[in-house]
This record gives sequence, structure tokens and C-alpha cells, in this order.
Amino acid sequence: MLNLLGQYLRRSSERGGVFRDCELGISLGCPLSPLIGAFFLKELDQRMARSGLFYLRFMEDILVHPGGIPDPIRSLFPL
Repeated sequence: MLNLLGQYLRRSSERGGVFRDCELGISLGCPLSPLIGAFFLKELDQRMARSGLFYLRFMEDILVHPGGIPDPIRSLFPL
């Protein structure tokens, strides 16, 4: 797994026929982005699940509501 991740982090890009090594970040649209995001945000997800707050996350987009599940969402998804 780490070897595969390393291959995505060590990459080059081409501009005007000149290739350059990219030293930071991953490619836009990299298929590993969701996996990497889940790995680094797993602890946050676990802590928020125990917090009692309403918490939704899609990659780096996070929604937190302090009063539990908001009524409009509760009406869409009755428990």
C-alpha cells in the first residue's frame, strides 16, 4: 500500500515539452484521493461519531450541527 502511495507522490509533469518532478501533492483527480483522505481523517470521523454532534464529511467538505440531527434532514431520513 505504501509503495503504491509513494508512486503517486513521486511523479512528473510536462509543460511546453519540459518535464519537471513534482515534489508536493498528488495529481488532480488522482484515484487514490478518497483513500488518502479516509486514512488521514479516520480519527476525526471516529471522534465526531462519539461526540453526539451531527457530522457529515465528504473528503474535505465537513458539516457539523451542534444540536444533533437538524429537523429538515430528520424529516428526509426518519430513524
